[in-house]
Amino acid sequence: MEHWLPLIFLFGGGLYALAGSVFNWNWFYEDDLSSLIADLMGRKGARIFYFVLGLFLLFVGWVFTL
Repeated sequence: MEHWLPLIFLFGGGLYALAGSVFNWNWFYEDDLSSLIADLMGRKGARIFYFVLGLFLLFVGWVFTL
């Protein structure tokens, strides 16, 4: 039963990153870390970064369920 906690964080974090990139929420990119990435890569680059990160987290969570 203790194996569910990492899966929740992986799937939750992946969905959160995907939603932030797809819906382009201002509050998502005003966070300290997100604003740093947005300043370094630009808003479009940060959206692509978080989209790929979200897909990666979902993929890793899916692999761990196998």
